[in-house]
Amino acid sequence: MAVYDINGVIISDNSSFTGEMKSLSAYGDISTATGFLKAFNLAIADDSICGITIPKGEYNTGGTLNISRSNFVIDGNGSTLNMRNDSGATIAANCFAINNQDRITIKNFLINMRQNKNTSTGSAFYFLDASRVTVENIDVFSIGCRGALIYNTDATSETPGATKMFFRNVKLRGIDDQNTVESAWPCGIIAVNLVDSRFEECVISGMCRFTIEFKNYTKNCCMINNVVYGNSFDYMHESGIALGCDRPADEGDKIADGIIFIGNIVRNCKYPLYIGRTSNLIVSNNILEGQMFMQEINSAVISGNIVKSTDKFNIPLIDLGGSNDILFTGNIYEPDSNDLFLMETYKPQTNIFVNGLLNGKEINVVNPTSGTPTTA
Repeated sequence: MAVYDINGVIISDNSSFTGEMKSLSAYGDISTATGFLKAFNLAIADDSICGITIPKGEYNTGGTLNISRSNFVIDGNGSTLNMRNDSGATIAANCFAINNQDRITIKNFLINMRQNKNTSTGSAFYFLDASRVTVENIDVFSIGCRGALIYNTDATSETPGATKMFFRNVKLRGIDDQNTVESAWPCGIIAVNLVDSRFEECVISGMCRFTIEFKNYTKNCCMINNVVYGNSFDYMHESGIALGCDRPADEGDKIADGIIFIGNIVRNCKYPLYIGRTSNLIVSNNILEGQMFMQEINSAVISGNIVKSTDKFNIPLIDLGGSNDILFTGNIYEPDSNDLFLMETYKPQTNIFVNGLLNGKEINVVNPTSGTPTTA
């Protein structure tokens, strides 16, 4: 199956892999944590195969599953992986790890990361300098840290951290049944310098800080038809989707470029979108609950969205600063009693046009000021 990025370039295609798919049980007894990890490592070292299937069941992993080769498929057949050892004790570590590998597919798993509650150790997926990785049909629950960490060796440069990542039908659930995760670390996806990647039909919920965070020089990425929920805690930096820099005015020249958000639902977050230093941005046909925090944006189209206030935060719907060439068109704004705009003045802003419906009445505003414009 071939998967394409927003430019029509193939992200992932495992149809040309050589070798057979083999059952993990062929490499030993996988009923124990020690046996499972040993069999996995033997399978990775077997150059005659292109991937493994895991008989459907529930397994303790015994540690991190390091995928230390390229061109490989791992199919869980709906199996559950517990980060536990032979005695049943939990292991605070990454579940799947990829370091500088290419063309990997991980699919059809339920991953139990409950052991990491209230810690910053481990991720369900840890990808370092990886490329063309597909993750699909995965359910990760009870994360106390991170669902996926996608990184590069030199995060301060423009060197891509990971390229052509594809996440589809991935569920990352961060708070357990007791709603007790209150660490500052739980994040759904953290990606640094991510390039040519897409996330679609994912559900990411219950994170205490950033549900999705794209940092620094993120380029040519899109999010399509995802559902993002925050949590019930009043974290000041709680965001649904954070893009660019945490503090735009203080982050030098780090710029995200070529970003598309289409058809997503983002709820129960103070900032459904928290975006800084980004160029060539499209935000279209989303349902956004909370404030759109957008600083130093250049060339953006914000269209066809429903933007609503939340009951928790008495803040304007749109906080815009240092931005130019922005078109807000065809949006429905429901700010309740709050102002529609907070226009920051630390940098000049030009060529901003707003039309749509504000509490059911039409508005057309050029270069708006702070407050709520008069409706027709």
